[in-house]
This record gives sequence, structure tokens and C-alpha cells, in this order.
Amino acid sequence: GVVGKGGNYLFNIGPKADGSIPAETVTMMREIGAWLKLNGEAVYGTTASPIIDLSFKGACTAKGNNLYLHLFDAPAKGQINLGSEFKLARASWLNGKTVSSKVVKGELIIDCGTTMPDALCSVIKLELQK
Repeated sequence: GVVGKGGNYLFNIGPKADGSIPAETVTMMREIGAWLKLNGEAVYGTTASPIIDLSFKGACTAKGNNLYLHLFDAPAKGQINLGSEFKLARASWLNGKTVSSKVVKGELIIDCGTTMPDALCSVIKLELQK
């Protein structure tokens, strides 16, 4: 959520008295590293969300002609309404699998389902029309 609001997040990890890093911290950093390996495109070099009021629990980042929807939980009814502002060329999870979309009464609806591919945070890449 921090990047989606234009911020940076600094991890403050302290070593134990003997200089070693606690095992819990190592585990957490490895999990974050694994997530970034797959989803880093949605974080590195992005800007804050152009969407002010998100209709889902998560965040949004932007880079070039792409929006990245960071989903912390599945949205209500498995759908996200992005309104009429955006014209979509393609929607996909960052693992490459296609995400369904449709336009209903001029509003873009992303149908991502109720099962998220990542328990931590799933990311949908929206490639917008130029």
C-alpha cells in the first residue's frame, strides 16, 4: 500500500547482541524477496495510483501505460469496477495468466474471481490502450 500512495518503505532490521540476524527476520525477508522476484515489476519504478478511491482492499501503482492492482484479498463478488476512465487493452496476473474483463454500461469491470493466486498479495497488470 505504501508505494501506491507514492511512498517508500524502509525495513529496520536489527541484529542480536552477537551480530546475527534473528531467524524470524531472515524468513520474512526471504518471503518478501520471493514475492518481489515475481511481482517487482509492479513496485520498482512505479508511481502512485491514479485511482483515488479503490473499490477493493489493496493498492494500485502505475508505470507507463500500465496499472498494477495489488489485491490483499479477493474483491467482493470477484470483480473490480474501474469506472469509465480507463480503456483496457489486456489484463493479466503477473504470472502471465489472463484475467477476464468486460465493459458494462461504459464501465470497465475486471473479473478476477474469488481465489487469489498469491496468499500475500496478488497483482493484476492492466495494459491500457494508448
